[in-house]
Amino acid sequence: MERGIFELKKTSKLFKALSDETRLRILKMLEARPLCVCEIQHVLKGSQPNVSHHLKTLADAGLVDSKRDGLWIDYRIADTPETPVHAAVLALLRRSLKGDERVKKDRVVVKSVNRVQIALRK
Repeated sequence: MERGIFELKKTSKLFKALSDETRLRILKMLEARPLCVCEIQHVLKGSQPNVSHHLKTLADAGLVDSKRDGLWIDYRIADTPETPVHAAVLALLRRSLKGDERVKKDRVVVKSVNRVQIALRK
């Protein structure tokens, strides 16, 4: 019984994380390559605390992993999905939203965004 409750909570967190447009945009950006908070912030034109909150929600849901890279922490799509539902959701997401104009624009910016240039501007 307890395992069922755990899986229900995990699945609930997963769908909560997916219910936000900004978090979907972040996941689509991370499909292209790992990014740090400042790069995601640059693409979204959002605040650092807001981007960090979204990344924490995605990480708590098991969708995003992080790894330190010198001064930065890189965020990426989770390498190993926690459950079959996570695997299915990530596979579906990879095939979704390709025609969305906002996602296309984000992808263009992601290709050229550079954390060092962003850091030097501050």
